[in-house]
Amino acid sequence: MTFGIYAFPRDRSEAEAAADLAELYGFESLGTGDHIRHPRIPEDPVMDGWSLVAAWATMTQRVRIGVFVTNLIYRDPVLLAKQATTVDQLSDGRLDLGLGTGVYETDHLMSGVEIWSPAERVARLGEALDIVDGLLRGRLDRYQGRFYTFEQAAVSPRPFQTPRPPLTVAAEGPRMLRLAAEHADRWMTFGGFADADEIEAKTRSRISFLRQASVELGRDPEALRRALFVFPPLEPWASADGFRGLVDRYTKIGVQEFFFPIPRDDQMSAFEKVAADVLPDYRTNT
Repeated sequence: MTFGIYAFPRDRSEAEAAADLAELYGFESLGTGDHIRHPRIPEDPVMDGWSLVAAWATMTQRVRIGVFVTNLIYRDPVLLAKQATTVDQLSDGRLDLGLGTGVYETDHLMSGVEIWSPAERVARLGEALDIVDGLLRGRLDRYQGRFYTFEQAAVSPRPFQTPRPPLTVAAEGPRMLRLAAEHADRWMTFGGFADADEIEAKTRSRISFLRQASVELGRDPEALRRALFVFPPLEPWASADGFRGLVDRYTKIGVQEFFFPIPRDDQMSAFEKVAADVLPDYRTNT
């Protein structure tokens, strides 16, 4: 079982504070998102995800870093592979490469990309996963797809990690889940915009689907790590007991990794207690 935090820093000082929190309090991972503009709070500044993790690579020494998840609306897969290998080198092999389709209208509007249908989003993700995986493994130099076409591509220098940085795929629906079962090292879900009971039920159903899809694809279901991106209404920092209850609830249905929002100032007392007293218990018992 592993625990990470995620943050959407508004400036350099917040970016540094997030890196310090992850390192100081013993979290395994630090992540951010990938949006041109904050999709839910338009008035809030938001930093570019891949520029931020490149900075985090030099601000941190231990934690794994990643964009959870990269937004395909304006990230070309060849450029993404280049960014990934650069950050993997800068971090001495601490990159987790997250990939998703992107869904927010603001990302389409600000990048001038027409809004895709759900079917197109899935198809684009399938091609992007083939491309990024092939380029990072050094097995691909040209591609002719429905959405992406290129020739004479190469990723040099090679990634620090071999055969490539681990791939995280964010997926909720059946077609996306099948892509995760086929390509990913880690599947990530935020459960959807629902109440806590519905999020748990949906997560349980998706884990069951992933296991079955893995078997059908000839893959060991346990080879795919299962991660929960903890998002409201789930609240991890109300108390240490509340944190335990949340983690226990989801580990019982098969979640192995958790990514929590960075705490607010008024949540630091509970956060510090969790880091000091609760996380060591989980690590000792798993």
